[in-house]
Amino acid sequence: MFNAQSVVNKLRELHHILYANNYDIVFITESWLHADIGMGLLDPESVYHVVRKDRTDTRTGVRGGGVCAFVNVICLSLKLTSLMFIVLLSLFVLICCAPITDCVFSLCTDHPITTMLLINILACWLTV
Repeated sequence: MFNAQSVVNKLRELHHILYANNYDIVFITESWLHADIGMGLLDPESVYHVVRKDRTDTRTGVRGGGVCAFVNVICLSLKLTSLMFIVLLSLFVLICCAPITDCVFSLCTDHPITTMLLINILACWLTV
């Protein structure tokens, strides 16, 4: 996991991390991604599922924010969209890697109290 402060400005480094190290999962905070940046630019070799939560604030001059996860295609990753709240810049990813038990990962860049509340909601939701 790393804080990129703009993935697009560091694509060469990102690609080195993804392809030279053969990680199963890479989490990025402060991705600074937006709708104009396609998945092919981020993972040109199509080795990963790219799951992202871009900043949606489109005010002029506003940049920053956003989180994303690169999950190797050998794992099945599902974005839990029902747990994406507009006021939070959070991403929850369910990763299923047989024979390992399913895992839920969270990338949150909001206030810790808000994040803990959301994690408690998620825990209750998963135990149902």
